[in-house]
Amino acid sequence: MKAGFIKWLIENVVARRPGADGARATVLLIVISTALRLVLAACVPPLGDEAYHWHLGTRFHLSYDHPPLTYWLAAIGYHLAPGGNFLFPRLPFVLMFGGSTWLVFLVTRLAFGDRAGFRAALLFSSAPFFLVGAGVAALPEGPLTFSWLLCLWALIRIFFDPEPTRPMLRWLGLGLALGLAFLSKYHAVFIPLGVGLFVMAAPAARRRVSGAGLLLALAAAAVVSLPIIVWNCEHGGMSFATFLRRGLTVRGVHPEDAVKNVAGQALFLMPWIWAFLVGCLAWGLAPCRRPPAARFLSLMAVGPLALFTAASAVNGEWYQFHWPLVGYVSLFPLAGAVLADEGERIAVWSRRFAVFCATAMVAVAGGILLYAATPWSGALSARVPILAPSRFVARNYDLSGFAGLAEALRRRDLLARPNLFVCAGNYMDSGRLAWVLRGRLPVLCVARWEEAKGYVFLTEASGWRGADALLVSRDLDVASDLALARPFFSGVTSAGSVTVGRGAHQTTLHLNLLEGMSRPLPSSAAAARPTRDLPYQSLSGNPVWP
Repeated sequence: MKAGFIKWLIENVVARRPGADGARATVLLIVISTALRLVLAACVPPLGDEAYHWHLGTRFHLSYDHPPLTYWLAAIGYHLAPGGNFLFPRLPFVLMFGGSTWLVFLVTRLAFGDRAGFRAALLFSSAPFFLVGAGVAALPEGPLTFSWLLCLWALIRIFFDPEPTRPMLRWLGLGLALGLAFLSKYHAVFIPLGVGLFVMAAPAARRRVSGAGLLLALAAAAVVSLPIIVWNCEHGGMSFATFLRRGLTVRGVHPEDAVKNVAGQALFLMPWIWAFLVGCLAWGLAPCRRPPAARFLSLMAVGPLALFTAASAVNGEWYQFHWPLVGYVSLFPLAGAVLADEGERIAVWSRRFAVFCATAMVAVAGGILLYAATPWSGALSARVPILAPSRFVARNYDLSGFAGLAEALRRRDLLARPNLFVCAGNYMDSGRLAWVLRGRLPVLCVARWEEAKGYVFLTEASGWRGADALLVSRDLDVASDLALARPFFSGVTSAGSVTVGRGAHQTTLHLNLLEGMSRPLPSSAAAARPTRDLPYQSLSGNPVWP
């Protein structure tokens, strides 16, 4: 059945020559891609970051430790239809990626024609990072990709339309899209940077950015970004500082880390797609005469690719492969233009490459589904190891989902215990706890600032006097979690351990009952103003700590 589906896909979508019918072929591609991603969204347990975004999103704030759009979308999806799997928190991201694929087609069609638009959309949907990371997971990459493409579409209409109509409306649309990008992730700062590079490189473009249009776009972006601005003003610019600190911290110069980062980028995109996109970048930046749109798209890609790859050599976070990947979004239209070349040899190669990419798209989705959702025996995990570069990464990609933990706590009569909250030693596991418990017990985080993230901003972040806490820890985290939590309580009692998850994806969790909370956990007040003696907040919002 699978072979028959791939044959039908190739005959009806890929092998045909999309000329004026490229829009119809792209819509069919979006339908097929969305169906695949809906299955993945329903079957794969939430990653640590996803559960965290959902949990904090259910506690509405203007912003969080990161821009708020991802949190809001995950919470909105969940409220549409609360269920047993993570499909609905992911649903807005699945649908948004369909819009992103259509925008790739529109941007490419505007710059290079209808045929190129379909090829670009197909290649975009075949890259695993965008297919899954931006197209399924409740992560900032989905909204950022969508809003980045909206900005590209508006900018191409502003810069390259020979007879622009209603230019102020286009500038307004650009400003709204840019504000949406800032609500998604601070990587949006590379959009005006790319525009600035293009304006400096293309004197003819300077006439298009003069006048009131640019001011209108900046004002609209500022209005849309107001939640971030207001929240940071109230919290000492914390999320701005976090973004700058993580990207620009220097911990030593290690050129090999940049090589590792580039290798990770290639892995996330698939090496053949990555190599092709890098070739398109070189083609667009070459000093030879190129279409102006090609130079523009290449310069829009340079900022995140160059800065984050270089930063990985000094900041010690070389494994953050996804940071520069938004730059590749601007290169897919260039790839579509190359694949749509009318030369006979190029046309044959292009069709074969497109068939290969479409087959790979189905294979990648099927492989992820097979690995993540099939209840194989645990012995398989030894045969298919996932080598994580750090405990942080390993924790995030744990696919156990903490399944079965709620039932284990019920059997221990802990769910009905009064004056109890549950906590973990990092924000991702606290998010997973919140997902499996669904409000049956309050969930907090006992951790240092960087491991607690947005949990320090919850009203009840500091706990309440006399409360008990159930500390849930992994094997490697038990000692460090207890060392952090013990000073806040009068006693500690082991409550045993429990194995959660199923099949190949199982995790052992250790339970420790912390009794009689005697002093407050560090809260947002302590983190933001450590020298001030401010009251902490209880679950009811009343100050109870002296």
